[in-house]
Amino acid sequence: MTALFRLLTKPLTLALISFAWVMRKRQNRRRFVIGVLIAVTTTVALGELMLDHRHLPWRPLAIDDRAGFATDFKLRLINLGPASWCRNLLEDSRLLRARHIDAHDEEGGCGWPEAYHIEKSGEHSLTGSSVYPMRCELASGAHIWITSIDARARSELGSGLARVHHVGTYSCRRMYNRKRGKMSKHAYAQAWDVTGFELEDGRVISVLKHWEKRGPKRNFLRAVRDDACRIFNVVLGPDYNAAHRDHFHVDMGGGVACR
Repeated sequence: MTALFRLLTKPLTLALISFAWVMRKRQNRRRFVIGVLIAVTTTVALGELMLDHRHLPWRPLAIDDRAGFATDFKLRLINLGPASWCRNLLEDSRLLRARHIDAHDEEGGCGWPEAYHIEKSGEHSLTGSSVYPMRCELASGAHIWITSIDARARSELGSGLARVHHVGTYSCRRMYNRKRGKMSKHAYAQAWDVTGFELEDGRVISVLKHWEKRGPKRNFLRAVRDDACRIFNVVLGPDYNAAHRDHFHVDMGGGVACR
């Protein structure tokens, strides 16, 4: 317990000593500000020169690009703003074809104020013929993820993505279909359950069948999961629990998880 206390308090002590040094003299404050400006300028310059723009937090989000290190941060900023920010993001896409769905309310608070149904994400489609409502932030993330999945499929498996296999988005229910407890993010069209991916060459990569089976398909699924974690707030898969052994659950809820 003592060792843990020392480990936790040491960074705080160093921070307080540094702050005291900065505040002691005007000259120290000037040096500190100049040092910070130099560090920030150097970081930005090196980032612009060496990294793709999708990885840079100060660059605007390009919705038609694949996931980067800063994608989740950019999406969260957009979702903190007015609804028009996300709406404009969808409308800026050259590749996404999404149909607007009017507001829907159900008993128990289920529903959405505004949603979209993805008809096409680039050349990629979703299985099923029903309408699958997604809140704007989920639809934005889904489009970026599908673009990322296609890139992963080409690099890992040698064939592009044709369609995403899934079991829907909206369902007015509680978590794990319990009679009591918290409502699922599916109840607000904020979650999507994906079971697999069909490639252009006809192969189907299944979360249930290939997650544990060693080889390129397993590597692909893990890369796809990692990309999802750069986009969505919550990503749950077979490593989380038995209930998710056959699908990836992704959502734009308030939590943070990648499992």
